[in-house]
Amino acid sequence: MFSNESGSFELTFLGCAGGPLNDHTQSFLLKQAGCDAPGYICIDAGSGLSEIADMIYNTGESGSGVVKSLYRNRTEDVSTLVAPGISCKSGFGTLSKRFAEKTDNRGSNVIERAYEIYGEITEYFITHPHLDHLVGLILNSPAIYERPGCYKKIYGTEQTVTAIRENLFNDKIWPDFTADRAIRLKSLDCFKAMKLSTIKDIECIPFTLRHGYSVRNTDPVFSTAYLFRDCTTNDHILIFGDTESDEVSKSDSLMKIWEHLSKNVPIRNLKAIVIECSNPEEVETEKLYGHMSPRFIIWELLRLVQFYGAGDSMDPSEFELHVILTHIKDGFTDEDPRTKVLRQLRNLYQKSELNKFNIDFSIAVPGFTLTL
Repeated sequence: MFSNESGSFELTFLGCAGGPLNDHTQSFLLKQAGCDAPGYICIDAGSGLSEIADMIYNTGESGSGVVKSLYRNRTEDVSTLVAPGISCKSGFGTLSKRFAEKTDNRGSNVIERAYEIYGEITEYFITHPHLDHLVGLILNSPAIYERPGCYKKIYGTEQTVTAIRENLFNDKIWPDFTADRAIRLKSLDCFKAMKLSTIKDIECIPFTLRHGYSVRNTDPVFSTAYLFRDCTTNDHILIFGDTESDEVSKSDSLMKIWEHLSKNVPIRNLKAIVIECSNPEEVETEKLYGHMSPRFIIWELLRLVQFYGAGDSMDPSEFELHVILTHIKDGFTDEDPRTKVLRQLRNLYQKSELNKFNIDFSIAVPGFTLTL
Protein backbone atom coordinates (compact mmCIF):
# COMPACT_ATOMS: atom_id res chain seq x y z
CA MET A 1 0.00 0.00 0.00
CA PHE A 2 2.78 2.40 0.87
CA SER A 3 5.92 3.27 -1.02
CA ASN A 4 8.23 5.57 0.90
CA GLU A 5 11.87 4.65 0.42
CA SER A 6 12.67 8.38 0.51
CA GLY A 7 10.65 9.40 3.55
CA SER A 8 11.06 12.30 5.95
CA PHE A 9 11.81 10.38 9.16
CA GLU A 10 13.86 7.44 10.34
CA LEU A 11 12.32 5.89 13.45
CA THR A 12 14.50 3.38 15.27
CA PHE A 13 12.91 1.17 17.90
CA LEU A 14 15.23 0.49 20.83
CA GLY A 15 12.34 -0.89 22.83
CA CYS A 16 8.61 -1.28 22.25
CA ALA A 17 7.35 -3.56 25.00
CA GLY A 18 4.82 -2.71 27.69
CA GLY A 19 6.07 -5.15 30.35
CA PRO A 20 5.92 -7.02 32.57
CA LEU A 21 9.20 -8.41 31.16
CA ASN A 22 11.88 -5.88 31.99
CA ASP A 23 13.71 -5.60 28.69
CA HIS A 24 13.12 -3.58 25.53
CA THR A 25 10.58 -1.27 27.14
CA GLN A 26 9.51 1.80 25.22
CA SER A 27 12.19 4.00 23.66
CA PHE A 28 12.43 5.35 20.11
CA LEU A 29 15.13 7.28 18.26
CA LEU A 30 14.04 9.81 15.63
CA LYS A 31 16.01 11.68 12.99
CA GLN A 32 15.52 13.06 9.50
CA ALA A 33 15.70 10.38 6.83
CA GLY A 34 19.04 10.11 5.08
CA CYS A 35 20.70 12.73 7.28
CA ASP A 36 24.34 11.95 8.12
CA ALA A 37 24.73 14.86 10.53
CA PRO A 38 25.15 13.73 14.16
CA GLY A 39 22.14 13.83 16.45
CA TYR A 40 19.10 11.84 17.53
CA ILE A 41 16.11 12.75 19.60
CA CYS A 42 14.77 10.07 21.91
CA ILE A 43 11.09 9.59 22.71
CA ASP A 44 10.84 7.84 26.07
CA ALA A 45 13.79 6.04 27.61
CA GLY A 46 12.73 2.62 28.83
CA SER A 47 15.65 1.21 26.82
CA GLY A 48 19.11 2.58 26.15
CA LEU A 49 22.76 1.60 25.95
CA SER A 50 22.15 -2.12 26.31
CA GLU A 51 19.75 -2.21 23.38
CA ILE A 52 22.01 0.07 21.30
CA ALA A 53 24.92 -2.31 21.94
CA ASP A 54 22.77 -5.32 21.00
CA MET A 55 21.80 -3.69 17.71
CA ILE A 56 25.44 -2.97 16.86
CA TYR A 57 26.47 -6.49 17.91
CA ASN A 58 23.83 -8.03 15.65
CA THR A 59 24.71 -5.89 12.63
CA GLY A 60 25.44 -8.12 9.68
CA GLU A 61 24.05 -11.22 11.36
CA SER A 62 22.33 -13.65 9.01
CA GLY A 63 18.56 -13.68 9.18
CA SER A 64 18.33 -9.97 9.90
CA GLY A 65 14.59 -10.08 9.17
CA VAL A 66 14.00 -12.53 11.99
CA VAL A 67 12.31 -11.31 15.17
CA LYS A 68 12.80 -13.12 18.47
CA SER A 69 9.61 -14.51 20.02
CA LEU A 70 9.03 -16.22 23.37
CA TYR A 71 5.84 -17.97 22.31
CA ARG A 72 4.66 -20.83 20.08
CA ASN A 73 7.04 -19.77 17.34
CA ARG A 74 10.54 -19.00 18.59
CA THR A 75 10.88 -16.44 15.80
CA GLU A 76 8.61 -14.34 13.60
CA ASP A 77 9.48 -12.86 10.23
CA VAL A 78 9.50 -9.08 10.41
CA SER A 79 7.51 -8.92 7.16
CA THR A 80 4.50 -10.35 9.00
CA LEU A 81 4.63 -7.48 11.51
CA VAL A 82 5.27 -4.51 9.20
CA ALA A 83 2.82 -3.17 6.62
CA PRO A 84 3.62 -3.93 2.96
CA GLY A 85 5.65 -1.24 1.23
CA ILE A 86 7.19 0.20 4.38
CA SER A 87 10.98 0.51 4.33
CA CYS A 88 12.14 -1.60 7.28
CA LYS A 89 15.79 -2.24 8.09
CA SER A 90 17.43 -4.30 10.80
CA GLY A 91 19.63 -2.08 12.96
CA PHE A 92 20.07 1.66 12.63
CA GLY A 93 19.22 3.82 9.65
CA THR A 94 21.59 6.49 8.37
CA LEU A 95 24.60 6.79 10.66
CA SER A 96 26.44 10.06 11.04
CA LYS A 97 29.73 10.83 9.33
CA ARG A 98 31.18 11.57 12.75
CA PHE A 99 30.20 8.09 13.95
CA ALA A 100 31.91 6.52 10.93
CA GLU A 101 35.07 8.59 11.34
CA LYS A 102 35.40 7.91 15.06
CA THR A 103 34.68 4.19 14.91
CA ASP A 104 36.08 2.97 11.58
CA ASN A 105 39.46 4.69 11.95
CA ARG A 106 40.34 3.09 15.25
CA GLY A 107 38.66 -0.29 14.86
CA SER A 108 36.42 0.31 17.84
CA ASN A 109 34.58 -2.45 19.66
CA VAL A 110 30.83 -2.77 20.25
CA ILE A 111 30.70 -0.82 23.50
CA GLU A 112 32.72 2.07 22.05
CA ARG A 113 30.33 2.25 19.11
CA ALA A 114 27.34 2.12 21.45
CA TYR A 115 28.75 5.00 23.48
CA GLU A 116 29.18 7.04 20.29
CA ILE A 117 25.51 6.63 19.36
CA TYR A 118 24.44 7.26 22.97
CA GLY A 119 26.50 10.46 22.88
CA GLU A 120 24.54 11.66 19.85
CA ILE A 121 21.28 11.57 21.84
CA THR A 122 21.03 14.97 23.48
CA GLU A 123 17.26 15.54 23.71
CA TYR A 124 14.74 13.22 25.36
CA PHE A 125 10.98 13.66 25.18
CA ILE A 126 9.43 11.72 28.05
CA THR A 127 5.71 10.95 27.80
CA HIS A 128 5.15 10.24 31.51
CA PRO A 129 7.26 9.25 34.54
CA HIS A 130 6.51 5.52 34.75
CA LEU A 131 9.65 3.40 35.02
CA ASP A 132 9.08 1.41 31.82
CA HIS A 133 9.54 4.73 30.00
CA LEU A 134 12.51 5.97 32.04
CA VAL A 135 14.70 3.15 33.34
CA GLY A 136 17.21 3.37 30.48
CA LEU A 137 17.73 7.08 31.02
CA ILE A 138 18.29 6.56 34.75
CA LEU A 139 20.69 3.61 34.59
CA ASN A 140 22.65 5.03 31.64
CA SER A 141 23.07 8.52 33.11
CA PRO A 142 26.60 7.97 34.55
CA ALA A 143 27.77 7.42 30.96
CA ILE A 144 27.14 11.11 30.29
CA TYR A 145 30.40 11.83 32.10
CA GLU A 146 32.43 9.76 29.61
CA ARG A 147 32.43 12.84 27.39
CA PRO A 148 33.54 16.02 29.21
CA GLY A 149 31.00 18.82 28.89
CA CYS A 150 28.20 16.59 27.65
CA TYR A 151 24.66 16.67 28.99
CA LYS A 152 21.14 15.41 28.27
CA LYS A 153 18.11 17.66 27.90
CA ILE A 154 14.99 15.99 29.27
CA TYR A 155 11.63 17.41 28.19
CA GLY A 156 8.20 16.65 29.53
CA THR A 157 5.13 18.27 31.00
CA GLU A 158 5.53 20.07 34.32
CA GLN A 159 4.04 17.06 36.07
CA THR A 160 6.48 14.65 34.41
CA VAL A 161 9.56 16.82 35.01
CA THR A 162 8.63 17.37 38.65
CA ALA A 163 8.19 13.63 39.23
CA ILE A 164 11.59 12.87 37.66
CA ARG A 165 13.33 15.54 39.73
CA GLU A 166 11.69 14.72 43.07
CA ASN A 167 11.40 10.93 42.84
CA LEU A 168 14.35 9.75 40.73
CA PHE A 169 17.27 12.21 40.51
CA ASN A 170 16.97 13.01 44.21
CA ASP A 171 20.21 11.57 45.73
CA LYS A 172 18.12 8.78 47.29
CA ILE A 173 16.76 6.63 44.50
CA TRP A 174 19.56 7.79 42.16
CA PRO A 175 22.33 10.42 42.26
CA ASP A 176 21.12 13.94 41.54
CA PHE A 177 22.78 14.51 38.19
CA THR A 178 20.69 17.66 37.78
CA ALA A 179 22.91 19.38 40.35
CA ASP A 180 25.81 19.80 37.91
CA ARG A 181 23.45 20.03 34.92
CA ALA A 182 24.52 16.75 33.35
CA ILE A 183 20.76 16.16 33.33
CA ARG A 184 18.82 19.29 32.33
CA LEU A 185 15.10 19.08 32.98
CA LYS A 186 12.77 21.39 31.10
CA SER A 187 8.98 21.51 31.23
CA LEU A 188 6.88 21.97 28.09
CA ASP A 189 3.52 23.64 27.56
CA CYS A 190 0.95 21.46 25.83
CA PHE A 191 -0.33 22.65 22.45
CA LYS A 192 2.69 24.97 22.12
CA ALA A 193 5.26 24.29 19.40
CA MET A 194 8.97 24.26 20.21
CA LYS A 195 12.03 24.07 17.98
CA LEU A 196 14.51 21.29 18.63
CA SER A 197 18.17 22.12 19.17
CA THR A 198 19.57 18.73 18.10
CA ILE A 199 17.80 18.72 14.74
CA LYS A 200 17.14 22.32 13.77
CA ASP A 201 14.53 21.60 11.10
CA ILE A 202 12.19 19.67 13.40
CA GLU A 203 9.66 21.14 15.79
CA CYS A 204 7.45 19.45 18.37
CA ILE A 205 4.01 20.02 19.88
CA PRO A 206 3.03 18.10 23.06
CA PHE A 207 -0.55 17.04 23.85
CA THR A 208 -2.07 15.81 27.11
CA LEU A 209 -3.33 12.22 27.35
CA ARG A 210 -5.33 10.34 29.96
CA HIS A 211 -3.71 7.16 31.31
CA GLY A 212 -6.16 5.75 33.86
CA TYR A 213 -6.14 6.42 37.59
CA SER A 214 -3.64 6.13 40.41
CA VAL A 215 -3.97 3.10 42.71
CA ARG A 216 -3.83 4.86 46.06
CA ASN A 217 -5.93 7.98 45.54
CA THR A 218 -7.72 7.16 42.27
CA ASP A 219 -6.51 10.49 40.87
CA PRO A 220 -6.30 10.83 37.07
CA VAL A 221 -2.93 9.82 35.60
CA PHE A 222 -1.70 11.85 32.66
CA SER A 223 0.63 11.10 29.77
CA THR A 224 1.77 12.90 26.62
CA ALA A 225 1.68 12.59 22.85
CA TYR A 226 4.28 14.38 20.74
CA LEU A 227 3.67 15.63 17.21
CA PHE A 228 6.95 16.13 15.33
CA ARG A 229 7.10 18.22 12.17
CA ASP A 230 9.87 18.31 9.59
CA CYS A 231 9.85 21.99 8.65
CA THR A 232 11.58 21.32 5.31
CA THR A 233 8.88 18.94 4.03
CA ASN A 234 5.91 19.75 6.31
CA ASP A 235 5.71 16.03 7.08
CA HIS A 236 4.59 14.97 10.56
CA ILE A 237 4.78 11.94 12.81
CA LEU A 238 2.59 11.59 15.90
CA ILE A 239 3.99 9.48 18.77
CA PHE A 240 1.84 8.56 21.75
CA GLY A 241 2.77 7.70 25.27
CA ASP A 242 0.51 5.40 27.26
CA THR A 243 -3.12 6.35 26.74
CA GLU A 244 -6.69 5.23 27.00
CA SER A 245 -9.50 6.02 24.61
CA ASP A 246 -11.75 9.01 25.23
CA GLU A 247 -14.58 6.48 25.20
CA VAL A 248 -13.13 5.03 28.41
CA SER A 249 -11.80 8.18 30.11
CA LYS A 250 -14.86 10.24 29.17
CA SER A 251 -12.44 13.06 28.37
CA ASP A 252 -11.66 14.91 25.14
CA SER A 253 -7.88 14.32 25.12
CA LEU A 254 -7.64 12.40 21.86
CA MET A 255 -10.44 14.40 20.28
CA LYS A 256 -8.32 17.55 20.67
CA ILE A 257 -5.42 15.82 18.92
CA TRP A 258 -7.60 14.59 16.03
CA GLU A 259 -9.06 18.08 15.68
CA HIS A 260 -5.60 19.66 15.62
CA LEU A 261 -4.41 17.21 12.96
CA SER A 262 -7.43 17.75 10.74
CA LYS A 263 -6.99 21.54 10.86
CA ASN A 264 -3.20 21.71 10.57
CA VAL A 265 -1.81 18.57 8.94
CA PRO A 266 -2.86 17.45 5.44
CA ILE A 267 -3.35 13.69 5.60
CA ARG A 268 -0.67 13.17 2.94
CA ASN A 269 1.80 14.83 5.35
CA LEU A 270 0.93 12.60 8.30
CA LYS A 271 3.56 9.92 7.77
CA ALA A 272 2.58 7.73 10.73
CA ILE A 273 0.77 7.53 14.03
CA VAL A 274 2.66 5.52 16.65
CA ILE A 275 0.16 4.52 19.32
CA GLU A 276 0.03 1.98 22.10
CA CYS A 277 -2.21 -1.09 21.95
CA SER A 278 -1.13 -2.83 25.13
CA ASN A 279 -3.80 -5.51 25.28
CA PRO A 280 -5.52 -8.01 23.01
CA GLU A 281 -9.23 -7.76 22.31
CA GLU A 282 -10.35 -10.24 24.96
CA VAL A 283 -9.20 -8.04 27.86
CA GLU A 284 -12.25 -6.42 29.48
CA THR A 285 -12.47 -2.63 29.47
CA GLU A 286 -12.24 -2.34 33.26
CA LYS A 287 -8.97 -4.32 33.17
CA LEU A 288 -7.22 -2.14 30.60
CA TYR A 289 -5.93 0.14 33.38
CA GLY A 290 -5.37 3.20 31.24
CA HIS A 291 -4.36 1.41 28.06
CA MET A 292 -5.78 0.55 24.64
CA SER A 293 -7.03 -2.59 22.93
CA PRO A 294 -7.92 -3.12 19.24
CA ARG A 295 -11.59 -2.10 19.51
CA PHE A 296 -10.63 1.28 20.95
CA ILE A 297 -7.99 1.87 18.27
CA ILE A 298 -10.78 1.40 15.71
CA TRP A 299 -13.12 3.67 17.69
CA GLU A 300 -10.55 6.46 17.76
CA LEU A 301 -9.56 6.09 14.10
CA LEU A 302 -13.20 6.39 13.08
CA ARG A 303 -13.28 9.74 14.84
CA LEU A 304 -10.05 10.82 13.17
CA VAL A 305 -11.51 9.99 9.76
CA GLN A 306 -14.62 12.01 10.61
CA PHE A 307 -12.55 15.04 11.59
CA TYR A 308 -10.79 14.92 8.23
CA GLY A 309 -14.14 14.70 6.46
CA ALA A 310 -13.04 11.56 4.66
CA GLY A 311 -15.98 10.19 2.71
CA ASP A 312 -17.69 13.58 2.77
CA SER A 313 -15.48 16.45 1.64
CA MET A 314 -12.57 14.06 0.99
CA ASP A 315 -12.55 11.08 -1.36
CA PRO A 316 -11.92 7.93 0.74
CA SER A 317 -9.14 6.87 -1.63
CA GLU A 318 -7.22 10.03 -0.68
CA PHE A 319 -7.08 9.06 2.99
CA GLU A 320 -3.85 7.10 3.50
CA LEU A 321 -2.56 6.40 6.97
CA HIS A 322 0.04 4.17 8.56
CA VAL A 323 -0.61 3.21 12.20
CA ILE A 324 2.26 1.65 14.18
CA LEU A 325 1.31 -0.24 17.34
CA THR A 326 3.58 -0.30 20.35
CA HIS A 327 3.68 -1.10 24.09
CA ILE A 328 2.10 -4.54 23.66
CA LYS A 329 2.26 -6.45 26.92
CA ASP A 330 3.66 -9.94 27.28
CA GLY A 331 1.37 -12.54 28.82
CA PHE A 332 0.55 -16.19 29.38
CA THR A 333 -0.54 -17.11 25.87
CA ASP A 334 0.46 -19.53 23.15
CA GLU A 335 0.50 -16.95 20.38
CA ASP A 336 2.87 -13.99 20.42
CA PRO A 337 0.76 -11.05 21.70
CA ARG A 338 2.14 -8.88 18.90
CA THR A 339 0.84 -11.12 16.14
CA LYS A 340 -2.44 -11.59 18.02
CA VAL A 341 -3.07 -7.85 18.45
CA LEU A 342 -2.16 -7.16 14.82
CA ARG A 343 -4.43 -9.95 13.55
CA GLN A 344 -7.34 -8.82 15.73
CA LEU A 345 -6.96 -5.19 14.69
CA ARG A 346 -6.79 -5.98 10.99
CA ASN A 347 -9.91 -8.13 11.31
CA LEU A 348 -11.82 -5.37 13.11
CA TYR A 349 -10.66 -2.88 10.48
CA GLN A 350 -12.00 -5.04 7.66
CA LYS A 351 -15.39 -5.35 9.40
CA SER A 352 -15.66 -1.63 10.17
CA GLU A 353 -16.48 1.44 8.12
CA LEU A 354 -12.75 2.15 8.04
CA ASN A 355 -12.16 -0.49 5.40
CA LYS A 356 -12.97 1.94 2.58
CA PHE A 357 -9.98 4.04 3.62
CA ASN A 358 -6.32 3.24 3.00
CA ILE A 359 -5.24 2.47 6.54
CA ASP A 360 -2.58 -0.11 7.29
CA PHE A 361 -1.06 -1.34 10.52
CA SER A 362 2.40 -2.35 11.68
CA ILE A 363 3.93 -3.52 14.95
CA ALA A 364 6.92 -1.66 16.35
CA VAL A 365 9.77 -4.19 16.51
CA PRO A 366 12.87 -3.60 18.68
CA GLY A 367 16.12 -3.50 16.77
CA PHE A 368 14.59 -2.23 13.52
CA THR A 369 14.36 1.14 11.78
CA LEU A 370 11.44 2.30 9.65
CA THR A 371 11.74 5.04 7.04
CA LEU A 372 8.51 7.03 7.04
